[in-house]
Amino acid sequence: MASDRLSIALVGATGMVAAPAHLNGLKAAPNASLYAVCDVDDERVSELAEQVGAKAFTSFDEVLDDPNVDAVDLVTPPFLHAAQTIAAARAGKHVYCEKPMAHSLAEADAMIAAHREAGT
Repeated sequence: MASDRLSIALVGATGMVAAPAHLNGLKAAPNASLYAVCDVDDERVSELAEQVGAKAFTSFDEVLDDPNVDAVDLVTPPFLHAAQTIAAARAGKHVYCEKPMAHSLAEADAMIAAHREAGT
């Protein structure tokens, strides 16, 4: 983290339900700035990135590889949350995860353990 503001990547950014609320929340967060948006729909995520002044990604792995990303905000389908959260921890990224956090207590425990191990 280069400043006192977290550089955030919104993953699942073109979703119609949670993503708009998260975009608005990130605009209002005093210690966060929207750095990137990520979604599998290249055209829609590129348009959104242009609208909000962020970098566009279509690959979650590329988001995790970007050293400018401090944290990811996951508004992806719940079946992806555990794998994405654990991958983000291993990449040294903080995570904010939309509910439900996981499909099972075992998944949630693994997510928490990955972040404890990583110090995120």
